[in-house]
Amino acid sequence: MRITQSTIFGEARRGIMARLRALNHANQEVVTGKRVNILSESPVDGAALLRIDAELRGVDRFRSSIVTANTRLSVEDSVLDTVTELISQAERAADLTNTDEDDPLRESSKREIATIREQIIDMANSQVTGEYIFSGTATDQPAFLDDGTYVGDSSARQFQIAENTNIEVNHTGEELFAGAIQALDALAAALETGDGETIQSAMADLHDARVEVQARHGEVGSRLRNLDLMDRQLGQRASHLLDQKQAIDEVDPAESVLKLQAAANALERAYAAVSRVISTNITDYLR
Repeated sequence: MRITQSTIFGEARRGIMARLRALNHANQEVVTGKRVNILSESPVDGAALLRIDAELRGVDRFRSSIVTANTRLSVEDSVLDTVTELISQAERAADLTNTDEDDPLRESSKREIATIREQIIDMANSQVTGEYIFSGTATDQPAFLDDGTYVGDSSARQFQIAENTNIEVNHTGEELFAGAIQALDALAAALETGDGETIQSAMADLHDARVEVQARHGEVGSRLRNLDLMDRQLGQRASHLLDQKQAIDEVDPAESVLKLQAAANALERAYAAVSRVISTNITDYLR
């Protein structure tokens, strides 16, 4: 097969262009410190990086949800601690009275219980970032009216903290406080007109309400521990993904400089080879 001059120069041109592309790629690696700067240059690595970045965004989203859920649960934890103590305080106030309707302590106990009731309703209407956390999903309105009526809904707010994993964040005010408010109202009424048996019955109801609050408090502690565990697992997953990304994408600075030098040398040799071919062909022509 006869090799024409155009074939020789075409091959030389393609060789130079290939080495120019290699030099440009090596230069990009030195400048950016990354192996993959244009996805089309490395489809397999590019696809892997896109997958890793998508998963990292998902991990960040889940961890952000965990932070929000943790904040709301921590507020509930504090509220329930306070409410438990307030109910105990009401029980102690009622214990100081006796069955005599004329007992002067009854009046002071009623006032103290009324104050405690108001404090519990205030706590039940707690807000986090402008949302009433004990109103169920009706977070734009208080959980309780001043008369003790629950006006939230019965649906618990949920947050997604992992793929296919949701967690109920806050209990509803109806679950937590309605029993205690009703028991306090009954106790206040018993102290107003009731006998000793009625007072004891109201105190038993208040005791049951406190036990219920304590049980829900335990659930909050369990949810907080689960959130902490999930956050640590997500942190480990993020670290593993970042290691994978680094292994695929990041280059050793010294290695990239050597690669750049090698690409530059290859381009110089290609230019020299083309120069010799051109010189030879001119000489042949002159002969």
